[in-house]
Amino acid sequence: MLPASAPAQTSLRAAQDPDTELWGFVDARGEWAIAPAFEECHPYSFSSGFRLGSVKYKGRWGCIDRKGAFVIRPVFSYGDSYLAGQHLLAGTPVGRVLYRIQDRDTGKWGFVNHLGNWAILPRYEDCHPYSFGEGINFASVQYRGKWGCINKKGEFVVKPVFSYGDSYLAGMEWQNSPDYAVVPASQVANYVPDGTDMNPQTTTARNLAEHAADTTVRTPAEDAAPPAAVTPPTVAILSPKDGTGYDLDEVVIRYEAKTADGKAPEIMVSIDNEPYDMTAKGVRRVGDELRLKLPSKEGVRRIQLIAKDSRGLNSEPVYLTLRYTGEQLKPALHLLAVGVGQYDDPNIADLAHAAKDAKDIARAVAGANPEGYRKIEEPILLTDAHATAVSLKTALMQLARSVRQDDVAILYFSGHGAQENDETYFLTSDAVEGNLYATAVNFNDIRTAMRILVDKHCRVVVFMDACHAGALYNTKSISRTLQFAQPGVIGFYSSTDSQQSNEAEKWQNGVFTRALLDGLAGEARDGQGNITTLELERYIKTTVANETDGIQTPIVENNVGDFILFYE
Repeated sequence: MLPASAPAQTSLRAAQDPDTELWGFVDARGEWAIAPAFEECHPYSFSSGFRLGSVKYKGRWGCIDRKGAFVIRPVFSYGDSYLAGQHLLAGTPVGRVLYRIQDRDTGKWGFVNHLGNWAILPRYEDCHPYSFGEGINFASVQYRGKWGCINKKGEFVVKPVFSYGDSYLAGMEWQNSPDYAVVPASQVANYVPDGTDMNPQTTTARNLAEHAADTTVRTPAEDAAPPAAVTPPTVAILSPKDGTGYDLDEVVIRYEAKTADGKAPEIMVSIDNEPYDMTAKGVRRVGDELRLKLPSKEGVRRIQLIAKDSRGLNSEPVYLTLRYTGEQLKPALHLLAVGVGQYDDPNIADLAHAAKDAKDIARAVAGANPEGYRKIEEPILLTDAHATAVSLKTALMQLARSVRQDDVAILYFSGHGAQENDETYFLTSDAVEGNLYATAVNFNDIRTAMRILVDKHCRVVVFMDACHAGALYNTKSISRTLQFAQPGVIGFYSSTDSQQSNEAEKWQNGVFTRALLDGLAGEARDGQGNITTLELERYIKTTVANETDGIQTPIVENNVGDFILFYE
């Protein structure tokens, strides 16, 4: 770290050598103090407010001190080099600020600290330009063709299963979730290549204030270069063979791992893109063998192993696919029911039956015939004062984490919806008119949770009895922006874009919800007596149209097809 203050020193000014067209720095007498060896110099170099020289060397920018030694490695862009110098002068802890850098040799992207040392080694095909930006404590990166998000330790906090834009949105959702944790600068890696001086450029003329008699001019060392990557560990799966079947819940995996220091690495396991708890009951690691508990259900399990050595470096992941050939297990049914009719903000009109709507739906699902399901999980119910923005986001993530592959998830919403600055929000009880961005739940947050459910191969059914334009009239309308059309999701919406959804005392619910409840109670049975999604669609549309004399028409988007929700 450079001292916060220093005695007055001889001024240095950038100058270009007419013979080589390279830049260096001259003293007040016009003599070279730092030999001309740089392609460019920043105009603020060695100014009163910036006691370093920001220079371009071999196509990249870094910072030198008054002796011509690099104190910030030449790995940056023009602007980032100057910013990194400011952080060094200000005493910013190393690791607090990271910069995205593309490795010259491999073309891969990684992240360096303000000294120019790798903090996260380059192993990504691409990265989002906002990665680790102001107020953003994650990086959106492309890994093996898919996008995910990492923290400053290089750990995936959002798994690489998304597209470019969706990955960034999922990262923002993580940053707003209860799982979010800031990685302190002290825990961020700082890889300095073994045997390499931090200042790879040798000194030129010494500071004249200290060594007036020394007029020797030295040129930069030719080995000034971006920091070299440290050799990471490797891991290989020896058995079983890829594609093997299994019929028991315990599987033994043999592997071989190698590290630079010869120490046994930590083995991190993921199954179907989910981190595996190596401390769970029945899970064991003995020597180079892992005994894992796998799901006993039809389908293919994708197992990933990563070796992590004593320095914190991760290996490239290796994969194994195993197909379950044993007895088929049934899915579980999950429900999140949200109803908000009482609002803290007096500018938002209350709704008479929204909370009751959610309670009635939860009661109906909990009491339904469980045949066809492994179990009907206890509903997650949020109403009125308990349905805050934080509690709803937490519940969405709780639901997304709790489901297993092939489960069924029902999401029910009753309350107000509103638009602000071209974004659409579900109004939680603590929503404030005019500040929905900070106080309500953006529908993109709900879509993110549903994408996670769909990625787990769950079937998702959404029932939306929410308003958009009719808040002042105790009526509800649904905008096309509230719809959730995407593969793997069936969406039931209370009305078309131009209509209002209604609630009244005679129904003791919203009319859409009343029809849904009656359908679940048996009015939407097919010829075999089962309640199916298509029969539910038919019954709800017909009933709502009849009850409202045709002024309200529910709409349904089905990207899954017909399936049985409840057996007879």
